[in-house]
Amino acid sequence: MKNMWPGLALIGLASGVLLVSDLDRRQNAGRERNLPRLAILQWTSTDLLDRTVEGMVEGLRHQGFEQGRTASLRFFNAAGDTATANLMAKEATGGSFDLVLTASTLALQAVAAANRDGTVPHVFAGVTDPYGAGVGITGSGRDEHPPHLTGVGTFQPVDAAIRMARQMNPGLKRLGVVWNPSEDNSEACVRMARATCGELGVELIEAQAGNTSEVAEAVRSVLARKAEAVWIGGDTVAMAAIHTILSTAADAGIPVFSNDPTDAARGALFGLGASYRQVGFEAGDRAGQILRGASPASFAVDDFAPEVLTLNDSPAGRWPAWTIREDHYARARTDKPAVAAGPVGPEPGRIYSAGVLSFGPNPIFEMAAVGIREALEQAGFVAGANLVLHEMHANNDISMLPQVVQRMVQRRPDLLIPLSTPCLAAVLAGTRDLPVVFGVVTSPIEAGAGESFERHLPRVTGAVWTAPAPELFDGIRRLFPGAARLGVLYNPAHANSRAEMEAIRKLCLRHGLTLIERSLSTSGDVMEAMSSLLQSEPDMVFGMGDNTVVTSFAAVADACLKAGVPLVADDASLMGSGALFSVGAGPRLEGRHAGQLAARVLLGENPADIPFMPSVELETAVDLEAARKLNLALPVDFLKAADLFFHLHARRGRPARVALVNLVQARVLEQGEEGVRQGLVDSGLKEGVDFTLRPYNAQGEIAQLPALLDAALQQDPDLLVTVTTPAMIAALNRVKDVPVVFTVSSDPVALGIVKADAIPAHVTGVHDDPPVDRLLEMAMRYIPGLASVGIVYDPAQPNAVLSVEKLRNTCREQGIRLHEATAFSVTDLPAAVQSVVQRKAGALVLSADNLVLAGFPAILGAARAAGLPIFTTDPDLVEQGATGAIGDDYHAWGVQAGRLAAKVLAGVPPGVLPMETTRNQKVLAPKARERRREPREN
Repeated sequence: MKNMWPGLALIGLASGVLLVSDLDRRQNAGRERNLPRLAILQWTSTDLLDRTVEGMVEGLRHQGFEQGRTASLRFFNAAGDTATANLMAKEATGGSFDLVLTASTLALQAVAAANRDGTVPHVFAGVTDPYGAGVGITGSGRDEHPPHLTGVGTFQPVDAAIRMARQMNPGLKRLGVVWNPSEDNSEACVRMARATCGELGVELIEAQAGNTSEVAEAVRSVLARKAEAVWIGGDTVAMAAIHTILSTAADAGIPVFSNDPTDAARGALFGLGASYRQVGFEAGDRAGQILRGASPASFAVDDFAPEVLTLNDSPAGRWPAWTIREDHYARARTDKPAVAAGPVGPEPGRIYSAGVLSFGPNPIFEMAAVGIREALEQAGFVAGANLVLHEMHANNDISMLPQVVQRMVQRRPDLLIPLSTPCLAAVLAGTRDLPVVFGVVTSPIEAGAGESFERHLPRVTGAVWTAPAPELFDGIRRLFPGAARLGVLYNPAHANSRAEMEAIRKLCLRHGLTLIERSLSTSGDVMEAMSSLLQSEPDMVFGMGDNTVVTSFAAVADACLKAGVPLVADDASLMGSGALFSVGAGPRLEGRHAGQLAARVLLGENPADIPFMPSVELETAVDLEAARKLNLALPVDFLKAADLFFHLHARRGRPARVALVNLVQARVLEQGEEGVRQGLVDSGLKEGVDFTLRPYNAQGEIAQLPALLDAALQQDPDLLVTVTTPAMIAALNRVKDVPVVFTVSSDPVALGIVKADAIPAHVTGVHDDPPVDRLLEMAMRYIPGLASVGIVYDPAQPNAVLSVEKLRNTCREQGIRLHEATAFSVTDLPAAVQSVVQRKAGALVLSADNLVLAGFPAILGAARAAGLPIFTTDPDLVEQGATGAIGDDYHAWGVQAGRLAAKVLAGVPPGVLPMETTRNQKVLAPKARERRREPREN
């Protein structure tokens, strides 16, 4: 956490010590939280599965669920035994856990069999072919897997590995493999290997092994049949017996290569496979979203295989027929464990361009354009800086679309982003060479973009807006378990509406609802149709995004409220006029989804390799005034899962009063304050109507914080938001009856301010997690062969101590030496830097504590004199001379806290909202022209 003045943390720590004693006296007054319980089951212990599980834990932590603090994790390992796995699966799905994660295909199958009724949400990873695993997953679509089950498939790059082996040895004719026929993932990999070998004219010599004790004989079998190399695919048995395969092949002078990047360090010629830590992270992050209220059914089951190549750097003496080419070395990290590459950024100095084409001026398209810009900016494409964003529309005249497309094409953008199905069709008809990423499109196949989501035009990809969301009907059942009749209006002349009606009929059948339909042709028919519909006495009415209905949606909502019939809506764009709630993607989220895909294409990814992607991010909106008029008390768990709150003032009959308490005026802290306000607004609240925000600032005087808090409390606030760690500490010590949300603060549990199992029930917030692990990865990419790093820090500052401990663990994992030097004043810093230089540190990794911030010029001078690059958690220090940085975005930090604050104001007790870690960080990568290679340590 960045504070502005040296010494403030020392005072804050003293305040914290006093607070700990006070909190210990009143711990019993705080309600013990019921932490979410998660089971993580892996089939056996291999490096691949261990890394998958490590990634899962990291992904959960990224979402704010950390072992012992905000979640309870229990780890199961079946040790490769089927009976044991089945018993563990029954325990994991027996009702004691809120969610189960599995690593490997066999673990997926065991838990899926025990969880057939879908009692527990299930997220999987480390699975080669989920579609062939026999667990009900038939494709990547949201409706092609059981609603309680989701995850990521990782089909190993079998074809690429075998082709690379052939490149290293053009004379390769016979390739051996050992695999377990009872593993579906192994069979899928072997099928791929057979096809590739057949194409290359290589004989694939197979031997089967049902368990590790059979592996040695199987390897000898393939070697006896003159195999010239042995390949290990995604087979759990073979991976568990890797040392047996390597030693047996080595005795015969035969190389082994695999689809596990860590195997080169054990003696394999090379390992080409997925970064399973990243794969696990994706699954853990998804699990965290589900714990926060997302439905497993809202996620597609995608294939995710971020490739990593590692090489054995001495093949010539051991295998003379094999040669590692320069282009292989260029894409690999020799003699190092695989490090997950960070996101590739835009090329420095290049100006990109994109054309956004919409049907006409319409709030839906305007909101989608906002989402597109947000996603592009998050990926490093900033309009007005390195991005030119052309925006045109056809003024709601379909006959104008061809002309608008041609005008856009004349500007030669790098890609086109058509919004709506008609715009996509016009772009496809009017262009032949430009890449296309569509958004807010419901029917890309009908527009001529391809045969299916996977088989499509090679220059086209995009985000498909799907409606209605199955989660909306789950919400209906949660709020109205006795509902039996659902009414709906629609215009059958619209293809989109007909398609949505088919989906509605299926969902009604699934939920036991009788559907009452009324059709109309024009907006003038709406009131007559509504009158007829309400006379049929529906328990509720569903307002779909039919264009004819949308134009008169306020009248539909008013009629429902007068009749006392709840109205639910497709998405948030229809909220605010009387609908009770909505669950859907919404135009801004759909725009963001399209913007994310557009960024991938701008960064060089081929649209042909990206399947059409259905809606993956949903938002729930509730109208508190509509709930009041219906005399309906919304459950806390429903409000907790909500993202947008309309008419929040109806809860109190006035705007909610928010007090914002800060320690000191500083630019980054003001960014955090503004982020809090933005987070409230982004949650649907209107300033002056739904909330008022009054700032308080201690002007850097920690001793003034108690009096400042007293002044704030005298104004009878409904919520207290603190900015900075000292302000949080003071609030925890002073405030007992008013909800508190903290931001721009350190983790109070890690600092010892509160205990993980007894966090005060009126407190929640967002704290940082210094990204020193990612900084180390950045340094390793910047300096190939990096063997050691140094860190300079003040051991009196708790934030610095936390960062150093995390860096120690990361260095151990990566095999990097860490040289530490402490300093207590600015004058100590040059000598501390010299100390790590003398111990041959190849780079300096700095956590931006108060001393580092105040004394950075001294650090920079000493580091530059020694030619030592600096990587820091404060992006602002790059402007002062640091080499690269990864650090928190303070505005986004505030936004995240503001969204928590909105939930509290809507009626969610802070005690049921887990504390979160920051999710948005700025990445300032080193310039490529500055890269250098560090000499290896002897």
